[in-house]
Amino acid sequence: MKKLILILIVISIFIIYILTVDRKIYYLTLGDELSIINYDNNDDSASAKLSNYLSGKNKLEVFINNFSRENYHITDVINDINNNTKTNHNNKDISIKNALIKADLLTISIGMNDITAMINIKNINTSDSYEFLYNDIDKISDDLDQLLYLLRKYCKENIILIGLYYPFNEQNQELTNIFLYANNKFKTISEQYNINYIDIYHQFLENENYLSSKKLLYPSSDGYNAIYDQLVVTINNTMLKNS
Repeated sequence: MKKLILILIVISIFIIYILTVDRKIYYLTLGDELSIINYDNNDDSASAKLSNYLSGKNKLEVFINNFSRENYHITDVINDINNNTKTNHNNKDISIKNALIKADLLTISIGMNDITAMINIKNINTSDSYEFLYNDIDKISDDLDQLLYLLRKYCKENIILIGLYYPFNEQNQELTNIFLYANNKFKTISEQYNINYIDIYHQFLENENYLSSKKLLYPSSDGYNAIYDQLVVTINNTMLKNS
């Protein structure tokens, strides 16, 4: 009887610990340069600011952005997952599948390089019709669907996809509908996988200062701050809601 009571006490203490422990967040970023670089201020990307925010609230366990790469396309991330790419973090090898499984929070920015690659920037003002681009957007969206399926296969926790914005406003305003179409497609696919979508399309369109003057196509510090603000709102309304 005493042994049974002791076991019950140990179990009770363990359950109380599990329910009350201050769980910290394993934060992983994936995708392109939007996840890791601010071309106006290299140390001030939206994900870096978010990791600092979580750290300031004593909620950050680890921040891993080693899997994000400049010029990455959707298929690059898919290949990384299928090949279970490894990276080194704090002198330890970590595989991307293992990181996805462990992640409490995953933010991903991807797709902009796919879309801009199909547009010949040199001829951006010469085309009479851009109707053919809608089919290309559909193909890119199919790739995104495959990627989000893989992400959900391994990561069962909070995933946030940073949305698309329009980077060519000074060169060609007619392409805005192409990017709006892509943005809406990305948002719809995200919802199918219960992934939060940060919709920044109209916000960037209405604020020219959100695009960098130093590096075409990418956000300025103001733009990164706008993305960061939406990320904070999203996690405060979800995973940190009762913290």
